[in-house]
Amino acid sequence: MASSRHWFLRPRWIVATLLVIVVAGVCARLGVWQLDRLEQRRALNARVETGLRAPPAPLEEVLASSGAAGASFHRATVTGSYDRSGELILFGRTLDGRPGNHVLTPLRPDTGGMSVLVDRGWVPIEIDRPEDEQVAPPQGEVSLTGILVPSEEEGTGPDANGTVGAIDVDAISASGAPLVPGIYLRLQEQLPPQPDVLPEPVPLPPPTEGPHLSYAVQWFIFAMIAVIGYAFLLRKTAREERTRVP
Repeated sequence: MASSRHWFLRPRWIVATLLVIVVAGVCARLGVWQLDRLEQRRALNARVETGLRAPPAPLEEVLASSGAAGASFHRATVTGSYDRSGELILFGRTLDGRPGNHVLTPLRPDTGGMSVLVDRGWVPIEIDRPEDEQVAPPQGEVSLTGILVPSEEEGTGPDANGTVGAIDVDAISASGAPLVPGIYLRLQEQLPPQPDVLPEPVPLPPPTEGPHLSYAVQWFIFAMIAVIGYAFLLRKTAREERTRVP
């Protein structure tokens, strides 16, 4: 058994020391992870800003030069006709605090090839079925300008009412006509314009860095509290042990 002079070698203190080291290490690692997430968010913001500053290019050129994965957040133009037979409702999306849905309609390009899924914009929550005549697009040829947005993950195909909870392009394509994979077009401008004000085009959310920096600071503070608090406890215990030694 450890003597009073070597009290810190007692099993309970060894266990406590190891526990503090583990806790401080985990907190520090989580802080570093949050800083990594912050750098990823900053890189994404820079990519979005670069894509939005560039002039719009024809969709087929963007896809040919960058592929679906690299085309995200580029502005693109495409001319074709809407295929309302594949129209869907994206349920539960707000705009300026108003509850509602989005209307998703495939567009068949005049140049041929697969259709591209177009998020035509926001509609009030009462419009919850596809092919609602209140939000019918212009018939015939239309020219669109929009932002290419990456597909959302972990979505499913449409339900029996033609409603989806996420824009998972691959899941949607699997249940209907083939779509350009991994990406969809968020509508900005359309010629000829909508006959009515609906759907309302939805802008991209403003870029933010999220809470990652504040979370990182919190985790580093937790690590410091564990180390400094334990150091004070050791110092106090050492003083108490010295008073017990004859």
